[in-house]
Amino acid sequence: MIELTEQDLLLWMENRRRAGMRNPAYHAWKMDKCERLLAELPDDADDIAALLQVQGVRGWKGSASGCPLADWFSRQGLAGIEVGSLSVGEVHWDVDLPPACQTFVRRFDRGEYPGLVPE
Repeated sequence: MIELTEQDLLLWMENRRRAGMRNPAYHAWKMDKCERLLAELPDDADDIAALLQVQGVRGWKGSASGCPLADWFSRQGLAGIEVGSLSVGEVHWDVDLPPACQTFVRRFDRGEYPGLVPE
């Protein structure tokens, strides 16, 4: 029987994570899922804000990786999203946000949705 230390296990997990990041099929899956999720969002910025608030999503103004949409993506299984782009390790794609999402982000950053900011 082989005994693994905690360090061995952490190294194995990191190597598995990095291997997935280099996998083109993983990148295609993540990009496809991102685009499908964006298409499922409401067509109105206020409706997006209401949906996120009901789901308990929160975020920080002016933060691409910490805004409510990034939090929402993470809750949908897509961690590491920066709003306006999709990064997986060293791979980076620009993702066009639908107009309603762009409006939501602008309004959120101006402070129009205070219920989405952590207390």
